Amino acid sequence: MSFAEKGLWAKMTFKESIKSCFRQYSTFSGRATRSEYWWFKLFYILVCLVAHFIFVSGNIIVFAAAGQVPSNIDSFPWIVIVVGGLFLPSLAVAARRLHDTGRTAKWLWLHLLPYTLPLLFLPLANVAPSLMIVSMAAAWLMPDVLLVYFYCQPTNPVESRWKDQSNSGEEFVSRKMTFKESIKSCFRQYSTFSGRATRSEYWWFKLFFILVCVVAHFIFVAGNILVFAASGQVPSNVDSFPWIVIVVGGLFLPSLAVAARRLHDTGRTAKWLWLHLGPYTMPLLFFPLVNIAPSFVSFLMVAAWLMPYVLLIYFYCQPTKLVEPSWK
Repeated sequence: MSFAEKGLWAKMTFKESIKSCFRQYSTFSGRATRSEYWWFKLFYILVCLVAHFIFVSGNIIVFAAAGQVPSNIDSFPWIVIVVGGLFLPSLAVAARRLHDTGRTAKWLWLHLLPYTLPLLFLPLANVAPSLMIVSMAAAWLMPDVLLVYFYCQPTNPVESRWKDQSNSGEEFVSRKMTFKESIKSCFRQYSTFSGRATRSEYWWFKLFFILVCVVAHFIFVAGNILVFAASGQVPSNVDSFPWIVIVVGGLFLPSLAVAARRLHDTGRTAKWLWLHLGPYTMPLLFFPLVNIAPSFVSFLMVAAWLMPYVLLIYFYCQPTKLVEPSWK
């Protein structure tokens, strides 16, 4: 089926654009129309503004409650954290927009020029400061102006080598994946909850997730020890957990997505993923028995923690069920 026959030239609404970009969270192949790109760009800007407003308002309320006047409220670090999750889909939709105009996504490297070109003009600081300022301003603006021009171009109807290669599940092949193939597949379907995933794809990515946690912990602990050693101090407590949460936070969505696809592949619905909440809710049912039968309550709470995970692991270990699924 050609590009035109799929009806991908149709203009998208604001809601459709957001859904499409999150569905193709890390998909750099395929196309994106002007409406899809610019609606998502508007969504990105709105998220930044709302995050800034919430953070500033929250700080003002906290200071007012304490009877203080805020002297300086810098929301930039928090905005970076809040919208950091939008960086990858923004980059992906930009690549697809370039493909749609008949260009390669390598043009995205122009985004780095505003941070590198100005360095070339620093020697002019003492010789011709005015010329240096104009040159640095041009180095900042020109790459972005050129990319905006590209993003505004209409669709090029010529069938290109950047055709859609997404996996909807219709061409699913039940075969074993390697470690590298599993990682590539899961990141390519970063937020894709439809379709299937084989046992090898799921468990290789689970191993990758664990390795990232271990490496992040090692780097953070080793880094802290070196910093303390350089200053002649002995670290009393090095808690890497908050940093591990930040580092591997980007892996949460693809891990959940591949788990959903693995359940689909066994003939089950992804609603079984709600069992992950069991260990955090079921123990609350046994608190009234703490003073009456503490040992029995301890046993029940341990069981409440383990049983959901044991059941899910059993599901994830099941072989592919070759029936027509309802999760296309």
